[in-house]
Amino acid sequence: MKELAGIIDESKLPGAGSVLIGEKGSLLIPHVGAPKLLPEEKFADYEKPKLERLSHYVLWADACRGEGTTNSNFGYAGNLTETILLGTIAIRLRGTELKWDAAAQKLTGHAQASNLLSKPYRKEWAVAGLS
Repeated sequence: MKELAGIIDESKLPGAGSVLIGEKGSLLIPHVGAPKLLPEEKFADYEKPKLERLSHYVLWADACRGEGTTNSNFGYAGNLTETILLGTIAIRLRGTELKWDAAAQKLTGHAQASNLLSKPYRKEWAVAGLS
């Protein structure tokens, strides 16, 4: 939490979400709620872009009927999930340089990290192509 010192009062952090720390400011993104630019006083006059409010549920139902696409489709969510899962491995192996070959979907040069990419499945749950 010391990375957030001077950026935001810890007691004002949401229960879930993200904080992106930049060179000129930071972005607090609560899991539910509007994002905030920090420090708030520096960005008080910043006019946020107007975005169309879209419901994940409505977009999903529309896509099921063949009307448009979701904004969290597999092309987006797959890459996001890959990034988050690799981040989880990096947290488990702090201080270790990891090299990801996205095309081959392999971590190279670190056996322990590679072993964290998958797990053994029971015979009846095995998926062809997964190790």
